[in-house]
Amino acid sequence: DENFPNMSIEKLVEYKTTQVTGFPDNSKSPEYYIKRYFVETEYKDWYDSQFTNDSIQNMLGISNLDVSEILTDMGYEKGRSEKYEEALVLLNLAIEYAPENPDAHTKKGFTLGYLLEDEKAIISFNQALKIDPNYVNATFGLGDSNYFLGNFVEAKQYYEMGLELNPKDEYGLSFLGLTLSAMNDENALKYIEQSLEINPENADLIYNKAIALNNLKKYEEAIQNLNRVIEKNPNDVDALDFKNEILKDSGILKEQRLSSSFPQTVDSRCDLVYL
Repeated sequence: DENFPNMSIEKLVEYKTTQVTGFPDNSKSPEYYIKRYFVETEYKDWYDSQFTNDSIQNMLGISNLDVSEILTDMGYEKGRSEKYEEALVLLNLAIEYAPENPDAHTKKGFTLGYLLEDEKAIISFNQALKIDPNYVNATFGLGDSNYFLGNFVEAKQYYEMGLELNPKDEYGLSFLGLTLSAMNDENALKYIEQSLEINPENADLIYNKAIALNNLKKYEEAIQNLNRVIEKNPNDVDALDFKNEILKDSGILKEQRLSSSFPQTVDSRCDLVYL
């Protein structure tokens, strides 16, 4: 609808005639059939039994790259639902259909990262960059994987390369700041703030700022930012746990207790409050 606002799907898609009446249906997109073919085992078996010498993409008049792009989108949606193993299956299929698809390799890399397979993720990101040296998401992906592996010098280099290609990428800026904070570089906060200028209410970016401030031993400011995250989502377990960890490890909690005054009268244990 966005690309062809004045044309119906029936006019846009004209499949070839087959021996099966009503199949394919011109009112349905190629994506509809590809999704069914790769998700529904019974549908795939039916198609293969009816069209033994004709692939699904040839039947629909689309290329292997078209199939790969659809499978890549399907894998991405599985990843967004935190079904990473299922996402990986679809992304591997996408690469089988079109090894030249950099997006499939890149999304596979990010999926492997979520599965804590950062060494394998680096291989996927590098494969994407062999296909397209300027594929910015793969460059940022190499930054992410090296960051989580603790390779901060390499991570810094890849984030800087990515920002040369896309200077306004808020996550690239934020993670460059995180990386610098892990290296105890005060310039970290400059990049963190730039990311928040682009997207000031993004909870992920605010959380990253808290991490950076904690790395730089600015504990009270870190807690202030975690409180902002918690205000947005009171059930954010990561933010709540991180806040408690900072309070415990930084000594702030002990200082608060020592500086507080004890109530003169305590009627019950429930009434004991530090002022």
